[in-house]
This record gives sequence, structure tokens and C-alpha cells, in this order.
Amino acid sequence: MNFLKELNDNKYLTEMDDNSDLPEQSIKELQKLIRSGAENSGKWSNALELVHKSYSVSSIERPTPAMQAAWKQYETLISYAVNQLSKYHGQDGTWRMTSESFKEKSKFMIGYSSKSKNETYQVEVDSVEDILEFFKDPNGKYQVKQIPLGDSFLLEFWEHGVIKSDVKLEIKEIL
Repeated sequence: MNFLKELNDNKYLTEMDDNSDLPEQSIKELQKLIRSGAENSGKWSNALELVHKSYSVSSIERPTPAMQAAWKQYETLISYAVNQLSKYHGQDGTWRMTSESFKEKSKFMIGYSSKSKNETYQVEVDSVEDILEFFKDPNGKYQVKQIPLGDSFLLEFWEHGVIKSDVKLEIKEIL
């Protein structure tokens, strides 16, 4: 017991140094992949996706926050990817995920009516076309007809030139 106390008091037992950092050659390889990915493709949704793909292609394990040295390199590579994407695709490129790039969805009131029910629903979608697309028949057996009603419109469902059902949907945008 005295031996352990002496070791502890004399600071012989120290925490292991963090040796998680990647060799310089690996960092250069990741930077090359990031640079070529940014230059040759505009498909990245953000810089993080580009960095993750670079790690994946080079078969290097992505670090965790516990791997302090490697994590610092990872953060630096993310900054590098942002610079490269900005260089090749501009500050306002599609790769940016800032609040300015998000569009507020429109609100619509949908009135559902049939012989037995009358209900209303409120939905948020990008456009009225999203609502129409939802009700389209994927097999093409019936058609959705849009009938204007002033500031709203009515949807009717038709098959072979005959109205398919007594269900009607009235859609109105809420301002």
C-alpha cells in the first residue's frame, strides 16, 4: 500500500499523452481528396459531407472528440473544405446550409368533404404542387382535376371521363 501511495505522490503515474494525430502524409491525402472533390463536383450538400467522404475514400477512421489531436485535425479539415467549396462554387453555392438558404413553407387549409364527412386540415408545404402531387395516382388510373374557385380551388377525382367519387378537396392558401 505504501508503494502505491509513493508512486502517486511522486507523480510517477501520469496520464498517457494523446497520440491520436494523423501523420502529415494522411492529412495531405485528405486535403487532396477534399480539393478535388470540391473542384470536380457540385453535389455536396455541405462541407462536412465532403470531409466525411474524404475520410471514407482514404479508409481513415474519423476521430471522436476524445481523440483530441485527431479531432483538432478534423476541425481544420472542415475549415479547409469550407474554403475549397467557397473557392470553386462561391459563397452562395448550393453547398451552404445557412438560415438564409431555408425557405419558409406555405400554409394551406384543405377542406375535405364527402357524403358522410366534412373536415378541415392545415398543412405546410413548399407549394400547392406538393399537395397536388400527393393526390396524384401513381398508376395513372384516375386524374385529379383542379377547378378554380376565386382564391381557392377544388380537387375532383376522375376516371375515364367520369367523376370517380363524391370526395372533394378544397384547397386555400393561408396568408
